[in-house]
Amino acid sequence: MAIITGGELITRVGKGSAKPLRLEIERDEDGWWIATVLGVEGVHTQARTIASARERILEAMKAADYSHFTLVEHVGMPAQIRKKVDAARAARAQAEEAQESAQERLRAALRVLKEDLGVSLRDAAELLGISHQRAHQVLGEKQPA
Repeated sequence: MAIITGGELITRVGKGSAKPLRLEIERDEDGWWIATVLGVEGVHTQARTIASARERILEAMKAADYSHFTLVEHVGMPAQIRKKVDAARAARAQAEEAQESAQERLRAALRVLKEDLGVSLRDAAELLGISHQRAHQVLGEKQPA
């Protein structure tokens, strides 16, 4: 399982450990991603992609007889780039929240138009500026054949 919190990726395997382990991933001069679990001797790897480095680190942890652990990942990068990445993540999170809010408001408006005003779904969709197909999706209804 992977969870992103505050720009860091947290991976839990098994029940996790009492003390999370830090996974450092950095790019070398040849373009390889070097991954190291701090405090665990011999658990390091390299790969062409971050995803491959993560997979290989999990394999290395299992090979080192770690079956229950929590990794907190940190990808090293220059400060000005980190700021841009963090800003992009924050903007994306805000956009997802706004999308969820808009979806719920759209659903509420469709229901009130349909149920309280007796408007057809096609007309409700027209009033809201969406297709009738999208209105069916928002309400979770199957479209008539």
